[in-house]
This record gives sequence, C-alpha cells and structure tokens, in this order.
Amino acid sequence: MGVSHDKFNIVVILVLVGYRNEYLTINSNENLFKVKGGGIILRKSCANVLQKFNLGQTTLTPLRIYEYETGELWSDEVFYFLNLCEHRQYVKYPQSNEDFIYIQGAKRYSTNGVPIQPNTLEVNQSVLNCDIDLWHDPMLGGSIFMSDKLYYALNDGNMIYQWNMQPCKVI
Repeated sequence: MGVSHDKFNIVVILVLVGYRNEYLTINSNENLFKVKGGGIILRKSCANVLQKFNLGQTTLTPLRIYEYETGELWSDEVFYFLNLCEHRQYVKYPQSNEDFIYIQGAKRYSTNGVPIQPNTLEVNQSVLNCDIDLWHDPMLGGSIFMSDKLYYALNDGNMIYQWNMQPCKVI
C-alpha cells in the first residue's frame, strides 16, 4: 500500500503560487494540480483514494502552500505531493500509430505535444497482471498509468477527469 501521511510531519514548502501563475494554479473545485516541471499536487480527498491502493514505493508527502511574494500561508489546507517512484515497462515497441515518435537516443516515445487519443497507445498484454496500481512507463515520456481499479475509484469520486487518462490498446 502507499505510504501513510501519518508517518510524516507536515512538510513546509514554498510553492510559487501567484508568481505570474507560471508554476501553480489552484482552483477550488480541482483535486489535482500540475506544477511546472512535472510535479503533481493532490488534495486530501484524492490522496485518500490513492492510499487505498497498492502504490509500491510511490509516496504522498503532505505539504502546505505559501504565497511567493508575501511568504504567508496560502491556505490552511494540507495538500500532498505525489512522488511517483514506480516504473513498469509495458508500452510496445514498435507502435503501429505514427502519432508516437520513437526518439532513438532517449529510447522512448514522444507525441510532440499531440494529445493521445483513446486506444491508440499499444501496451503488452502483461499489463493486465501489473503488481501495482500507479506507475510511469519510461518508454513514454511524462506518462502515468493506472490500474482499472484505481481509475474507477477516482471516477466514482469525480476525480478522474483531471488525470487526462486514455484507455490503451492491449496487444
């Protein structure tokens, strides 16, 4: 299971809220926020769902958010930084869809910013036996994959839309 937030003291972190809105934009109705550079911050409700699943070595670290210019606490709310540590390799090589461009030197695929369409990314059938519920596949830059169980739990809580998940084609 994921690491319980009770094992950690609250981490005090300065996040650049309000600094030209380049780094983090937080809307009151969202449960997931992407930080410039690829970080993911979650609200407690979303972190609680994730903690019910097998996250392997992935951790959810509690944090507080401060205003950049004033140094004042932005909110009394405790947020959670998702440190996605688990890597699994299920993305097939080669891909039959030309939207996926293989970068030889990096040994991974890119879409050059083109959004992935449903059922276009091909993955090995062994993904169905994955031992964890949330992971990154190094064959696809910036990727996050999740099990069907986790997907449906986030969907039931109306939290899945912000993850921008697309179903894969299992081969």
